[in-house]
Amino acid sequence: MAEKDRQQFRDAVVKAKTGFWRQWGVVMDPLFRLRMSDMLSVLDELSGVDRSALVLTAKNLQNSGMVDATSLQRLEFAMKVIDDREIADFGLANDEVNDGREFLGGTRPTDADVRAAIDTAMVEARAALKAISERPEYGRAIREWSYKGSADGEKDRRRCNRKASPPLILHR
Repeated sequence: MAEKDRQQFRDAVVKAKTGFWRQWGVVMDPLFRLRMSDMLSVLDELSGVDRSALVLTAKNLQNSGMVDATSLQRLEFAMKVIDDREIADFGLANDEVNDGREFLGGTRPTDADVRAAIDTAMVEARAALKAISERPEYGRAIREWSYKGSADGEKDRRRCNRKASPPLILHR
């Protein structure tokens, strides 16, 4: 079924490119029916100019209510993966994000892998903060900031907000 869907998309692209105005709207339905892994592979086959035209058309169709936000987010995620070779947060399901990782040559992380990465980052961050706080030029400022407490912090926040945005007084 996946190959059939990919072929429908390819046929729609040929139709769009041979039309007088290069109407990419006919490509949207076959594109959004694809799984993320299939979407990545067929979009990668297109030139950068064609991919840009496709995204522009999708955004215009979304503004007119013909493409839903989730479909546009899937397309933008796929474009980020293909063009920039990186994973970004577009609010997609983990399976679709992992399809992007696999497309880039990575592997699907397990929950244990994610937990291990978080734990490692926390240990490294604590060690870095400890090393910085032991330096005389930074240590005092960090200690004062950390001991300040929430009451003083709230007073500072209010004072800064008053200075940053003075109240607007309207006269009649």
